[in-house]
Amino acid sequence: MCTLSVSLGLVFGGCADSGSQTEALGISDGEPCETEWETRLVLADGARDVVGMVSFSLNDGYVTAVVTTLPAWELGDTYLGVGIDGAPPTWVVMNPEPWVTGWMTRIVIRHPLDGQVRCGAELKIQLQANVRERGALGHELASAFGPEDRGQWGWADFRPYCCPEEPRGCTYTQGFWKNHPGAWPVGGLMLGDHFYTQAELLTLLRTPVRGDASVALAHQLIAAELNVAAGASPIPAIADAQTWMSVHDGGGTLPYGIRASSTAGRMATRLNDALSDYNEGLTGPGHCDDRDCDRRIDEDEDVDEACDGPSDTL
Repeated sequence: MCTLSVSLGLVFGGCADSGSQTEALGISDGEPCETEWETRLVLADGARDVVGMVSFSLNDGYVTAVVTTLPAWELGDTYLGVGIDGAPPTWVVMNPEPWVTGWMTRIVIRHPLDGQVRCGAELKIQLQANVRERGALGHELASAFGPEDRGQWGWADFRPYCCPEEPRGCTYTQGFWKNHPGAWPVGGLMLGDHFYTQAELLTLLRTPVRGDASVALAHQLIAAELNVAAGASPIPAIADAQTWMSVHDGGGTLPYGIRASSTAGRMATRLNDALSDYNEGLTGPGHCDDRDCDRRIDEDEDVDEACDGPSDTL
């Protein structure tokens, strides 16, 4: 497997030999656009003794490092530097206070990525920490990464900045699926812990809400699951809605008869709103162009009503 080898502040994309210094120091494989990886914290002297581990993550506009020492060691001042596309690194420092009693065994340090970082931008990441053996008076310098020259501010690692995966597919609303059963990609769906056939799902889609939060949520969940089955990227609210269905089914099938004003009903309404935005293309991969609407199913009906139908309101 190819690894990301770091030496003399330069990055070399290649395959490391088994047993190389890179592997010995625990540098992670350089998979494209990794967002999490782990490496060892080693003394900066010639011995390269391992004194801890560092877990890095790259998300939410931050580079985050969780530094944990081995039982015999403690952490003092810890520095995290990040440079973007060859720019000099900027530094964030974590100072345990007060110094005399501030030695720790675990530190979380975060470095913000200022502005919008382009996809694939090369991030130069460096980490240094003052460490000492428990009970010792002095301290030593440790650094993540390796394996050779550490330069002025410790060894460096180079990582491409990962951008979110492009959404795939597109979505239709619950009204479209209700009016186009021939377009369904599947013949039935699981809602919560129960399987419903297409005929049963169509009956649910045609059931008026009448204040029942479970019916309104079912309408949007059916549409969302059909969109995913047709190739659209999912959103977390779909899994949350399925969990809600499992928790509140009372051992039976839909409808559950849950008032919108109840605690469970208010939660269902929030999920309903999230799924409605997804199905209508306000979030997620976006709404599909419905060519049937261009031809008009029935010229006497409003186009939106004929193709999609109105969203449910409680």
